[in-house]
Amino acid sequence: MYYKITNKDSEIYKKFHELRTHELELDKENIDAIEEICGSNWKQYTGSSSQQTLLRTRTYTGFKFLHPEKLITKAWKKHKKHQDVLTPNKRTKLGKEIFQLLEHGLKTSNFSYIYKILDIKHGDNFTVPWMEIIKIDSNEMILLYIEEEMKTPDLIKITETEWNLIIDQYNDEHKGKKGEIK
Repeated sequence: MYYKITNKDSEIYKKFHELRTHELELDKENIDAIEEICGSNWKQYTGSSSQQTLLRTRTYTGFKFLHPEKLITKAWKKHKKHQDVLTPNKRTKLGKEIFQLLEHGLKTSNFSYIYKILDIKHGDNFTVPWMEIIKIDSNEMILLYIEEEMKTPDLIKITETEWNLIIDQYNDEHKGKKGEIK
């Protein structure tokens, strides 16, 4: 079911806004931690973007670095399918440290927080919920996709068509900006 939340004074809006703001901050902290251990920033990565798995924060497995000359080359190996992407070489001490950071050391958030805010339980078979703060012009709203039918007053049920129009409008307005939903 597709929902939007527009009442910024509602408790549910505040809780979702706080959750997503916190998750975006975690992503920034994770990027800083990765850049610190690697010695370079990157323009692209392999892994998953936020909200693509049970985790609501990004995961990383490899990078296309902006300054590969700054790297300790023994700590890296070429990706099997993408030769311009480097992944940690687990045969070296630093490569193992980087791999451990990427696999177990990054700060995360997961889908269960959405269910907790909504005070519902999910079964064994469920669709991972999706929630994002969307700002178009000066209007801010929260979009939520969740499998369950909700009867909460501040959750406004919308059609898939309206959902797609909102996402398209957001993407048109934010083309090329970091954090794009596309």
